[in-house]
Parts: sequence; C-alpha cells; structure tokens
Amino acid sequence: MANNWQKKGKYEQHIRLANKIFEDRNFLAIPKQRRMSALSVLLILLKYVNSKTGKCYPRIQTICDHLGCGRNVVSNALQDLTLNNIITKKKLSSTNLYHIDSMYIVGFKSADYNLNTAVYNLNNSYLKSKDINKTNSNKQPFNNYSSIDKIIIENRSSKDVLIKSLSTLPMEELKNDTNNIYYCKLAIDYKLDQEKNKNLVPVEKILSSLKNVTKKSNSRYIEKVAYNKRNGIKPWENKKW
Repeated sequence: MANNWQKKGKYEQHIRLANKIFEDRNFLAIPKQRRMSALSVLLILLKYVNSKTGKCYPRIQTICDHLGCGRNVVSNALQDLTLNNIITKKKLSSTNLYHIDSMYIVGFKSADYNLNTAVYNLNNSYLKSKDINKTNSNKQPFNNYSSIDKIIIENRSSKDVLIKSLSTLPMEELKNDTNNIYYCKLAIDYKLDQEKNKNLVPVEKILSSLKNVTKKSNSRYIEKVAYNKRNGIKPWENKKW
C-alpha cells in the first residue's frame, strides 16, 4: 500500500497539518460551529503556501472549487482565521496575499518571517470589521459573535485580562457557552475565587481580634478592670487625644 503513495523513493505531494492545532488557543477561540470551515480553508492555504516565506495567494474562487462551497463560507472562514491571528490577509489587485503563522506550517524553515512583524494589529482588524459590519453585515461574521467570542478576540494579547473580562459576565452565560469551554472554565474558576475572597475576614481584623482576646484573658488586665469598676475610674476620660 505504501507504494501507492510513493514515487521514485519520494512521497507524493501532500498537505501536512500539525496535531497541536487542535489544542491551539487561537484555533479554539474560533466559534465551534465555524471551526470546520476555518480548518478546511486553512488546509487549502497550506496546499499553496511557500514553506520558506509562509505566503500564498490562491483566489477565493479557487478555494471554493476545492471545497465545494460558496464564497460567503470561504470569506467568513478567512475572517475567522484572520481575527484569531492564524493568518494575515493583504488585498492585491486580483486576489489576496495570505501569510500563515509559522507555527501552523510543518517544517517551516525561514527565521526571517514572524507573525508579529507580518500581522496587522488585531484590535485594528476588529475595529475595521465593526465598521464594515455597518455597511455590509453579510460579508463579515463578527455580528454573529457572542459577547464571549468578542471578549476573547479583543483581549487575546493578555490571558489574565481575558479571564478577568470574561468573569464579569453572568455565571449562567459562561456555563451555557459550548464554543469556548476552556476560557469559560477559567473565568468561572476565577469568578468563584473572587466571591470566596469577598467572604474572607481581612488579616488585619483577625490579628486585631486575637490581640484583643489575648489582652482580655491576661490576669493583670482583668484585675485592673475590676479595680477601676470598684472605684468608678474611667481611664478613657483622662486620656489625652
């Protein structure tokens, strides 16, 4: 059977996908119902990518023909991949130029290409997509994102900020979300920890109480209080403030 895939000692051309993508934070941030489309489009981009530059430029119609789907599906998938920093996209005269993050390219060779230098700012991308939504909601999928999805996309650069932001949402919303289970679980745990901390007695108050208990259990202090009561002495009246 191996001979069917080999030719003159070399394997036939094939697309390689790293297993780690299925645990990748960026990929998992794509809403669950759209991951299949995003993964399919990424596979087609990997088919055409230059493994030394991380670049490719297939036409949208070419991607549609490979996958047997419409342009809207492909456009939405490309937008998901872009918003989640898996690819970047630059408009050319007759097609788009795509950069794929090197971590998604098996055997990537070049040290010159880095997504941090190639990617346009995610926040700018998000703001741009919101502006486009006002005029053409059919071409941009951002309107379909839940409040949880938007928080994850807006705060991707800082996991701590992301979790804190998610924890401000109602507990029921976090529990019912099925697209971002990983982040929602972290947010729920953080939310529960914060609620526990609210019920804790401050350390200063505990120390003050312990000091007071120790003082009142001292025999000399007890005798002094009894003496003051018998003689009608009120020490606080003579205290200089």
